[in-house]
Parts: sequence; structure tokens; C-alpha cells
Amino acid sequence: MAIGAVLEGNQARLAKAMRQLATTLQTTSDEGIQRDYSYQQHGAQIYNGGYGESFFNVALVWAYACEGSPFQFIDADKQQLLNYFEQGTLWMTHGRQFDFNVCGRSVAKPYLEKRDYHRNLAFQAQRLQSLAPHKRNQLESIRRFYEGFEAYPYQGFKVFWRSDYCSQVSAHYSVTVKANSCRTEPIEQGNQENLKGGWLGFGSMNITVTGKEYHNIFPYWDWRFIPGVTAPAVERAPKEWGQSSSYALGGWSERWAFWRDDL
Repeated sequence: MAIGAVLEGNQARLAKAMRQLATTLQTTSDEGIQRDYSYQQHGAQIYNGGYGESFFNVALVWAYACEGSPFQFIDADKQQLLNYFEQGTLWMTHGRQFDFNVCGRSVAKPYLEKRDYHRNLAFQAQRLQSLAPHKRNQLESIRRFYEGFEAYPYQGFKVFWRSDYCSQVSAHYSVTVKANSCRTEPIEQGNQENLKGGWLGFGSMNITVTGKEYHNIFPYWDWRFIPGVTAPAVERAPKEWGQSSSYALGGWSERWAFWRDDL
């Protein structure tokens, strides 16, 4: 086969692959990126720090590699990557790691806390500068935050209403809360992982100042007493692969407000 034909075939395959990859950036009411930039997998279950992490790392690598070529993402897709990072990831990584509330059953994995993961987050911010030069200054501040050279660059309160999760952030601290409702599925067990985390998501709270508050705590945690949860002092196994709840929950971002009915 002629070299030209081979190259043409490879280009066609790459173009098709990039088009298929771009479809994963669309907001959806099914699994994937939600309208509030939470990421759901295995039903309506928040997973920005698990499956969402894997998705974003792949999409960003290819977007960065193909920038400036005939295969680059269109502007709307590059903006979607930026939105996912700024309006999703950044609100969940004040401690330069993902909040355990958005990691699903990975909370039971020994490598949940990746000591050098802040470098990956910084690298993501750096790569996004090439895709969104109009946000270069803001992304550089974010990169320096993840590298430990600057304080957290934003402050505010956000309700991820699609996933029953909220985050209060500032330069000095963050407070996040994960709840469950009839709209979402609670943090799951599966593959024999997270067998004791049945109270996760029932108002579980993560308070971060230094980012080291929960370092290596999970193997030693008393799973009857998850921070923020008011519940009977018994261990509770999660439903395998999640299961919908049956109570109401709501919140808004104008003030510190997040509520649900009794257990």
C-alpha cells in the first residue's frame, strides 16, 4: 500500500476518534458531565474524583496534543473542558486532592490519596492555558495554587444540584457536604471495595484547611461515625453499585443552605 494511502487512512481514523471523544464532553442527564459540572457514573452517582478523573485526563491529553492541527477540538469543546475544570474540579480539590465525597468506592483504595496528585492538577491547569489563552492568568494562579505557591484563588459557595453535593471555599478553608436524595444514588460498594461506607453521603462533611486532615485516615476510621452524619452508631454497608434513595433534599447557592429530611 502506498505511504500516502496509509497516512490518509490514519488521518481519517484520528479525525473519527476525535469526533467520538468530543461527544463525551456534552452535558447530559445520563452518565457523564452534568449541567452543574459534577460527573456521574453508575447511575446518578457523583464520581468526579474517580471515573471523572479518568475521563478528563484522557480528553485533555488529546485536546492538548491536537491543538493547532486539523484535528483540534472546536472552541465549544475546549470551553467545555475549561468549564469542567473551573466549575467542577476546582471546587472539589481545595486540599490539592479530590474530596473523598466525590471519589465513590475509591475511598477504600490504598491509592486514593496520591501524594503527587497535586502535580497532575497543576499540569491540567498548565495544559488548559494552551486551549484557553483568554484565561491564562487565572489558570496560572490555579497552577501555582496546586503547586503550593499561592493560596486558593477563589471564594464562594456552590451547590452541585444534579449530584446533591455542595462546596464552600475560600483562601483559608473549604467545607464540602455530600447528601443523598431520590434524584441520586449514594456512594456505592463494588468489587469488594467500600464495604463499610454505608453512611457516606448521608451528610458526610469534609473540612479542609491544610489538605492533610484526612491523610491515611480511612483504614483506621470508625465507620459508625462519619463526620457530619447524624445516624445510629452502627456500621452500615452500602448497596452494591448504588441504589436510589427515597427522601427529599435541596439547596441554593446564594447563602449557606443545604437541607434534607430525616433518615
